[in-house]
Amino acid sequence: MEEQLSLEQCMAELEEVADKLRQPELDIEEMMRLFERGSALAACCRKLLAEYKGRFEKINASSEGND
Repeated sequence: MEEQLSLEQCMAELEEVADKLRQPELDIEEMMRLFERGSALAACCRKLLAEYKGRFEKINASSEGND
Protein backbone atom coordinates (compact mmCIF):
# COMPACT_ATOMS: atom_id res chain seq x y z
CA MET A 1 0.00 0.00 0.00
CA GLU A 2 1.32 3.40 -0.94
CA GLU A 3 0.66 5.38 2.24
CA GLN A 4 0.14 4.29 5.81
CA LEU A 5 -3.60 4.27 6.48
CA SER A 6 -5.21 4.19 9.89
CA LEU A 7 -7.15 1.12 10.94
CA GLU A 8 -10.38 3.07 10.52
CA GLN A 9 -9.40 4.12 6.99
CA CYS A 10 -8.45 0.56 6.03
CA MET A 11 -11.70 -0.83 7.39
CA ALA A 12 -13.83 1.85 5.73
CA GLU A 13 -12.20 1.32 2.34
CA LEU A 14 -12.43 -2.45 2.74
CA GLU A 15 -16.16 -2.10 3.34
CA GLU A 16 -16.47 0.05 0.19
CA VAL A 17 -14.60 -2.58 -1.82
CA ALA A 18 -16.86 -5.34 -0.46
CA ASP A 19 -19.94 -3.32 -1.41
CA LYS A 20 -18.62 -2.82 -4.95
CA LEU A 21 -17.84 -6.53 -5.29
CA ARG A 22 -21.50 -7.31 -4.61
CA GLN A 23 -22.55 -5.48 -7.78
CA PRO A 24 -23.62 -8.03 -10.40
CA GLU A 25 -22.61 -5.89 -13.40
CA LEU A 26 -18.86 -5.93 -12.64
CA ASP A 27 -16.58 -7.24 -15.34
CA ILE A 28 -13.86 -9.71 -14.41
CA GLU A 29 -11.01 -7.18 -14.67
CA GLU A 30 -12.68 -4.77 -12.24
CA MET A 31 -13.56 -7.67 -9.96
CA MET A 32 -9.91 -8.77 -9.85
CA ARG A 33 -8.70 -5.21 -9.24
CA LEU A 34 -11.14 -4.84 -6.34
CA PHE A 35 -10.22 -8.26 -4.96
CA GLU A 36 -6.51 -7.35 -4.99
CA ARG A 37 -7.21 -4.03 -3.27
CA GLY A 38 -9.41 -5.76 -0.72
CA SER A 39 -6.69 -8.30 0.01
CA ALA A 40 -4.15 -5.51 0.56
CA LEU A 41 -6.57 -3.67 2.84
CA ALA A 42 -7.28 -6.83 4.85
CA ALA A 43 -3.52 -7.31 5.28
CA CYS A 44 -3.26 -3.68 6.43
CA CYS A 45 -5.98 -4.32 9.03
CA ARG A 46 -4.28 -7.49 10.28
CA LYS A 47 -0.91 -5.71 10.54
CA LEU A 48 -2.32 -2.74 12.44
CA LEU A 49 -4.33 -4.95 14.79
CA ALA A 50 -1.21 -7.01 15.54
CA GLU A 51 0.72 -3.80 16.28
CA TYR A 52 -2.04 -2.55 18.60
CA LYS A 53 -2.17 -5.92 20.34
CA GLY A 54 1.59 -5.83 20.91
CA ARG A 55 1.42 -2.31 22.30
CA PHE A 56 -1.48 -3.24 24.56
CA GLU A 57 0.34 -6.31 25.87
CA LYS A 58 3.48 -4.26 26.51
CA ILE A 59 1.53 -1.61 28.43
CA ASN A 60 -0.40 -4.27 30.33
CA ALA A 61 2.79 -6.15 31.28
CA SER A 62 4.44 -2.92 32.37
CA SER A 63 1.49 -1.91 34.54
CA GLU A 64 1.34 -5.38 36.12
CA GLY A 65 5.02 -5.07 36.99
CA ASN A 66 4.34 -1.83 38.85
CA ASP A 67 1.84 -3.39 41.27
